[in-house]
Amino acid sequence: MIYCQHHAVFPISFICTASHQCQRLLCSECTQNHGVNQKFLLYLNIFSEKLKMAAQENNFVNNNIQRQQIHIGFKSLFHSIEILVKKMVENFNDEIIKLLKQIEIIDNKFETVLTKDTPLTEFSVQDLGFLIDIIMNKKLSTWNKQKNSIFQSLNTILKKLNENIQKKSFQNYQQQCLNQQEKQDIKGFQKNTTINSEKKKNLKKNRMCNDTTGKLINIQFGITFKNDNRIEYIKDGAIIRSDSIKEISKKPKVMTNMDQIMNLNWVGQYGQNNLKIGKWTIKWEGKILQDVGGEYNQKQYYNLNKLYSVDEKKQGKWKEIIKNYWSKAQVYKVGEYQNGLRTGKWKYIYGENVIGGGKYNEQGNKMEQWVELSSHFWDHSCVTYKGEYKNGIKVG
Repeated sequence: MIYCQHHAVFPISFICTASHQCQRLLCSECTQNHGVNQKFLLYLNIFSEKLKMAAQENNFVNNNIQRQQIHIGFKSLFHSIEILVKKMVENFNDEIIKLLKQIEIIDNKFETVLTKDTPLTEFSVQDLGFLIDIIMNKKLSTWNKQKNSIFQSLNTILKKLNENIQKKSFQNYQQQCLNQQEKQDIKGFQKNTTINSEKKKNLKKNRMCNDTTGKLINIQFGITFKNDNRIEYIKDGAIIRSDSIKEISKKPKVMTNMDQIMNLNWVGQYGQNNLKIGKWTIKWEGKILQDVGGEYNQKQYYNLNKLYSVDEKKQGKWKEIIKNYWSKAQVYKVGEYQNGLRTGKWKYIYGENVIGGGKYNEQGNKMEQWVELSSHFWDHSCVTYKGEYKNGIKVG
């Protein structure tokens, strides 16, 4: 029997099933002050029985044999494909060599009769007939055209094969074979069934410009996901920032810009389900950035006389910072949102000047002419690019 850490004389008897963060395993004394409806507090033996019933009702089976059979099937298939591709490459190579050899033989014959100072009296009747064809029937001209056509076709094939290899066409095909929705379902299920544990990410690198030299330098830092739904940013062994993860149902946003990690904070309110509501703005180096930010509009409904929020979407006019915003790249994007999508005309503002921008269609995709900023835009490298979009895709 295991006893409660907080009430040493009381054994652990209950499990809390409510949708919130808590220690889960409780004693009878803990349940008195736990602050949840009694229906969410189950005896351990009852909870165990419910687990067994769930497994029986859903015919749960660990399909280890089926997984192995599928793996063996694909392994055999890939081996067959490997043999087939190898044979195809060998045959193709043989055909190319054979064709080039035939061209070489004909070229050598032309070279023999045209480039050597051999008296005509020493040529065979067959060779003399070949020479007459060159003069009377333009045989050399015809051969050159035919040969150049073959070379052009082979170069085209070579170019296309190289392009397909560079584009990793086979990898793209493999990715298409597994339905995208199935992959998303698997990822989502893995996310929801992961047992809580602290996770550390590999060191991140952030390339930033030195204030004095303007040269790009690498800054390394670490990221740790904590059990209490926080993200910690660590540099040189010290915690330089700690953020709470409010929306635990979504993938947390991780900051990779060191200047933003040190100086950027969003300011606003959360409503039901920890979703953003109302006006949100930005603090930079502890000071509110004037007119930066905008409004969140939520879909809401009543249930048991309580107001719940089920969505958060940007609405109306917004002034946002660019992705690589820092102290030497204070550029803003200004425009309108409708139901969470950018729409109409958007501008890039640098100081008091409009330095770029373009239009979004009703689906939130870029359209027509755009002037965009370099990903490394800053005070001493104000590079922009001009081009055209069609339904969110660059053209021309």
